[in-house]
Amino acid sequence: MLSASWLGRASSESHLSLAEKGLRNTVDLLLEHGLRVVVVAPTPVFSVPMTDCLARRTVASCSTYQRRLEKRREAILSVMHDIAEEEPGVRVVDFHAQLCPGGKCHSLLGDTVVYRDEHHLTTRAARELSPYARNDIEWLL
Repeated sequence: MLSASWLGRASSESHLSLAEKGLRNTVDLLLEHGLRVVVVAPTPVFSVPMTDCLARRTVASCSTYQRRLEKRREAILSVMHDIAEEEPGVRVVDFHAQLCPGGKCHSLLGDTVVYRDEHHLTTRAARELSPYARNDIEWLL
């Protein structure tokens, strides 16, 4: 499984081009070694660490609508899906529907703090999302 911080580096055409080249090179290397690849799509990126936000504000104020965050994901997500369509040994797993139910991205889902900073999932949130990647994880094995 591949996961990296793609969004901050994909904010311009040149950065997107570098991110695409790096991802393609990494995927090609793994495929050449006979491995399957699951690329994890970017999680929402908030402007402040969500643990700080939750410590100082209401849960509602630490959430935002998906459309505000989605534009930052579109370009690199498109690259990821293009690679997966070109290579039968590549899949993309995207937790966006679970992280942003009803179009709103939350810092807290139920009693689970989702992010430990602006975009990294807490261990508990990752565990709770793992069933949604089960088929992809089993496909890797």
